[in-house]
This record gives sequence, C-alpha cells and structure tokens, in this order.
Amino acid sequence: MCCIRLRASCCGCCSLRTGSIVIGALHLVLSFVTAGFYVYRWIQAMGNAVTPTEEVIVGVAVFGVSVLVAILLIIGATHNNPTLCLVWVIWAGLHLALVTALAIYAGVVTFALSVGPDPVGLAELLRFLTIALLAVAGIIMVVLSYGIIVVCSLYRDLKESPEVRSTPYEMTLV
Repeated sequence: MCCIRLRASCCGCCSLRTGSIVIGALHLVLSFVTAGFYVYRWIQAMGNAVTPTEEVIVGVAVFGVSVLVAILLIIGATHNNPTLCLVWVIWAGLHLALVTALAIYAGVVTFALSVGPDPVGLAELLRFLTIALLAVAGIIMVVLSYGIIVVCSLYRDLKESPEVRSTPYEMTLV
C-alpha cells in the first residue's frame, strides 16, 4: 500500500484523523466546484439545443463520483471506518495517475506545437501555457500525493488498533 507512513500527526499540528477530514473537505469543495463547472457547461449546451460533448458528460460523472468519495472519506475518518478511507485512497490514486498522464500528454503536445513553424506567432504563448499547465499539474500531484500518504497512514492505524475504532471522532470546542 503506502511505503511512507506518518505516525500520529499529519503535519505536526493535528492528528491523522483531523488531517484526513480536512483533506476530505478540501477534496469535496474542489470536486463540487469542478462538477459545477461541468454542470454549467451541460446546461449551457442544452440551452443552445446542442447535445453536451463527451468531455462534459464524463466531467460531470467523474467529479460527481469524486464528491461522493470525498463524503465517504469524511464519514470514514469521523467514524473510524478504514474501508471508507481506503475507497478514497484508491480513487485518489486513480485521480493522481490520470492527472499525471494528462499533464504529460498536454505538455508534449503543446511543446511540440510551440517548437514547430510559427506562422501566426503563438509559440511564446504556447510555451507559457505549457509551463503554466505543468506547474498546476505539479501542484495537484504534490497535494494529492500528500493527501494519499495522510489518509493511507490513518487507514493503517485504524486497521492495526481496533480499540481506537470503538469510539467515533469527537470534536471539542475550547
């Protein structure tokens, strides 16, 4: 599963459980925003009496599932359910592989376009877009990788210590 494992804390200031809940909430918000973007494009296409493209349909489905998986992570972390945490780890791993593959593909394509003949004068713009795309993809990959490490560490802790699993997570206000 994970070669790297965190012990007791996700970042030095909060527990693995709290870190997993924060990761789930962040994933939920970003998935909602992205799914909303695709739903907006779907509604826009339907308003123009056009069938939505496959990209829009797949985007709504993928990020709809992503919303559900983020909710499962939050429930799994709050109720000490390792199976629900594992569902998120698997989904995030697929997401990470997809982002990596798309970044490589888009980077190669935009770079190839930027080094070829440039009759219109877009080579500099394409180089900038390539760098921006790879930077955003890199940030997503780093954050998602760290999230996988945190949630995977919580999963392993929950699997190894059944006595912790008997009580759900409780939030206390100080």
